[in-house]
Amino acid sequence: MKKDRRNVNTTVTIALPFGKTTWLIYKGKICCMKAAISLLRKSNLFFTGAFLCVVVAAVIYLLKGNVQFDGTRSFWVNVFFVNFTFMGDAVFVLVVAAIFLFYYRQPQKAKAIFFNFLLTMLLVQLLKNIIHNGPFTLYFEESQYLFNSTFIKETAHEQLPSGHTALAFSLAACLSSFTKRKLTQVLVLLACGLLAFSRLYLAKHSLMDVVGGTIIGLTSWVLINAVFKSKIRNYKLEIRNGEQELSLGIS
Repeated sequence: MKKDRRNVNTTVTIALPFGKTTWLIYKGKICCMKAAISLLRKSNLFFTGAFLCVVVAAVIYLLKGNVQFDGTRSFWVNVFFVNFTFMGDAVFVLVVAAIFLFYYRQPQKAKAIFFNFLLTMLLVQLLKNIIHNGPFTLYFEESQYLFNSTFIKETAHEQLPSGHTALAFSLAACLSSFTKRKLTQVLVLLACGLLAFSRLYLAKHSLMDVVGGTIIGLTSWVLINAVFKSKIRNYKLEIRNGEQELSLGIS
């Protein structure tokens, strides 16, 4: 009789000298790459659409330069975008994580959203400070017609990347990986595209600002997903034959 192996976890134990470098522990383990490929396959519609948006933006940039929205603004459109752009705010992302944690009782998904949020914010702050090449500053975006920071008033070249766009795409990529429904992925992608336009419309971001935010958001979730999928579940320190060795259990 054949055994049912569907719920059986295979554990591989690697014994390495305790003083070895960390990369030796992960040698032979390529789960990060597999996790990234699996993510792109599962959310292929979302990532394909996001990639096409970046390509279209690059073509527009080559033809017309780093364009900004300078069209006519109406009152009700202003009201809509001022509220809609809030979905790229840190508070909104943290509320979504709290909903998964307390309402849906899915702590792993809430944890993934939270760490994805942290990495996205870290990348945005680092990139802004690297580009501006000045003293380290925390940049906060406001949902106003004129783009202002809490600590400094930014000029046109100091807006890259768009933090709201980065958070929106990182959250959307995360949510799209939670479902296999194509319609959900399309709706999430459309919402992200509309939010990116809201940053152009309201905050006077340029085209490259929102493109930079899009790339950061997508990259952040790919990295966080790879870490979560390939994390080591258990490890312990053992003494064997009078020598310290690290016994690493991978399940």
